[in-house]
Amino acid sequence: EKDLDKANNIINNTLPMFSSPDAVVLIIVSEENGKKDYDRPTNIKDYLDYLKDRKSYTSTVEIIRYDDFGKISELELRKNF
Repeated sequence: EKDLDKANNIINNTLPMFSSPDAVVLIIVSEENGKKDYDRPTNIKDYLDYLKDRKSYTSTVEIIRYDDFGKISELELRKNF
């Protein structure tokens, strides 16, 4: 219960950094000769909920794109295996 509350607080504090809960999250699963292969696109709200369920984070931030208001509009992550 305590871990769940903590995770929900982190999510609630993180979401305002993004342009909306639907901000795009792209996850690179492989790259060959400069061509990136992505997992199925998701959004930041679903991705944070996924991390909460998994209790694990194994990605590195590659690119952060911002909107005109300085909010994150797109996040590109590289999955670490």
